[in-house]
Amino acid sequence: MNYREKYSGNKEEFYFFLKDEVIKLFKDNLKIEGNLITIPDDEELDFQIKLDSDGDYGDFTIKVKWGVKPDQTDDSEEDNTDKFNHEPFEF
Repeated sequence: MNYREKYSGNKEEFYFFLKDEVIKLFKDNLKIEGNLITIPDDEELDFQIKLDSDGDYGDFTIKVKWGVKPDQTDDSEEDNTDKFNHEPFEF
């Protein structure tokens, strides 16, 4: 399952947001869309920090992973057309 919440503000608001969320995370009290987020104490964590920037654009990411992601079921390999029978979207 994927959960996401989006916020916006200035640099100072981001600082206080990040500080508060990290405190909640390490007190096992962080929720996203009402779902409790718990990082396991007894597993190896993979974490990375990433920056993609160019001129006036920036994308900064902190990512943490653990465990093994389950394989997708055969349902994910169905026809890529939607319920309105449009052509599949290709990049």
